[in-house]
Amino acid sequence: MEINKVVGKKIRQIRIEKKMSQEELATKANTTRPHISKIEGGILSLQIDTLQRVADALGVQIKELIEQ
Repeated sequence: MEINKVVGKKIRQIRIEKKMSQEELATKANTTRPHISKIEGGILSLQIDTLQRVADALGVQIKELIEQ
């Protein structure tokens, strides 16, 4: 599976577990809801700084987002 899809799926899983909307995650990660949607869909490649902001917003370490 492509890394974009792995990371996107993991972000979505953690976001849902934390009962967080895409809008809430986007606000905390200083991005937009459509951007989060594309990330979760595996459409976008994340830059490391964006990945760190999303991880921080979810309260996890980056490694949790890239583990399969």
